[in-house]
Amino acid sequence: GLSQALSATPAGIEVKEVDFLFIQFAKDVFSRMPGSKENRISVAEFRRCLRTFNIYMHFLHASSVMGMFLRDHGEETPDDEAAITFTFAHFTKLLLVIDQYSLDNSGYSPWSVAAVVYFFQSRSPSRIVDTISRIIFPIAYILQAILFYALLDTWKLEPIMYYS
Repeated sequence: GLSQALSATPAGIEVKEVDFLFIQFAKDVFSRMPGSKENRISVAEFRRCLRTFNIYMHFLHASSVMGMFLRDHGEETPDDEAAITFTFAHFTKLLLVIDQYSLDNSGYSPWSVAAVVYFFQSRSPSRIVDTISRIIFPIAYILQAILFYALLDTWKLEPIMYYS
């Protein structure tokens, strides 16, 4: 539980009483996940938890971070990092030092479909909408201008007759 997570903090991290509010919030977020009943959350559940804290990672990055964190703390990890699970103690410890693990060095090709999926998975919803808008707006603007110029000759301008 909460006291177990506090007593098992990593070396060099001092947990203060003010951190209890954060840890209580983390406990609430963790307990909303289906895997929390067994005190284990999967990589997908870990990503959902991180979104609550406005931290966005794609699946491979999240599984890599979980694996690095466990290995840094002397624990064994499976060969398939997608199968890693976290306890509440692991989750809270990692949240306290998440900035140290935020650099994404996944080895995927930047021009693959997977890269596009990973790009959007690791962005907040507002940044996704912004990125899509930055792509669609200029294209729509150019298409509208082309359409207007193409239809320009089809409009017949007749003089307006005013009757007095």
